[in-house]
Amino acid sequence: MHLLLGLLGFVLGALLGLALLVSAVVATHPWLAVGALAGSVQVVDDRPAPVRAGVPSDQWPLIASAAQQSTCAVSAEDLAAIAQVESNFGAQLLNPRSGAFGYGQFDAATWAAFGSGNPDSPADALPAIARTLCARGYGVDRTAALNSYGGCLTPMCLGNTDYATAITDVARGYHLQVSVTQVAEQWLGVPYVFGGCSTHGVDCSCLVELIYQRLGINLPRTAAEQFAATTRLSPDQLQPGDLVFFANTYMPGISHVGIYIGNRQQINAPTEGQSVSIQPVFDGYWGAHYAGAGRVTK
Repeated sequence: MHLLLGLLGFVLGALLGLALLVSAVVATHPWLAVGALAGSVQVVDDRPAPVRAGVPSDQWPLIASAAQQSTCAVSAEDLAAIAQVESNFGAQLLNPRSGAFGYGQFDAATWAAFGSGNPDSPADALPAIARTLCARGYGVDRTAALNSYGGCLTPMCLGNTDYATAITDVARGYHLQVSVTQVAEQWLGVPYVFGGCSTHGVDCSCLVELIYQRLGINLPRTAAEQFAATTRLSPDQLQPGDLVFFANTYMPGISHVGIYIGNRQQINAPTEGQSVSIQPVFDGYWGAHYAGAGRVTK
């Protein structure tokens, strides 16, 4: 019994010592882009999702999700444009002349081949639209796939244009309605928490991950992985929304990331005891650790 109690005391003492060691490391190495806790933290962003002008607020997240999950990189803007052109986002679910039905104005054969669930529901119809486009070669020839979806197979089938051009014109209006920096500004004031991934506390790389996630773009979790996943830029090529990276802060190599907002400034989740805020990129502490910039491309 004494041996068991002694062993238990040893284990508890070791765990307490480990906890104190972790606390000391965090306290003395504050510039933490990501830590060992990141993999066990649930990603939670409970802020309202930004929407695109003209798209019902409850539908843009579904559109972005269907685009992300498509197997041929169907753009969210094309899906939104099809939804607008075909059913006005579900306001007109049946074409009495052609018999086309549902949110995506499907014919019976198309829905049977690519649909599942309720064709009137955006949640079910949007993935079906994406699957139809992929099956018709969207990843290889977007124009042909769109024209096939719209049943518009001659150059001027809509009078002075074709279906693909009409979709392109509508989709153009959805681009950049919400910018990376606009979404990033919603996070100003959120406290920094090592390994945090919610509006209750966030670290720098999860801040970046969640901001881009809201715009329908998935990025990896760590600063180093985000560096590897982006296209390199020189300082004079930086535009608002690009990522700026820093090295050798709390560990060797790429270890911190911020979002460039212009005028040599970034939105940054800096360190324990501070909040998401606007920081310089090329001056002071960050300037001394600047390691490069990257652009996110879909």
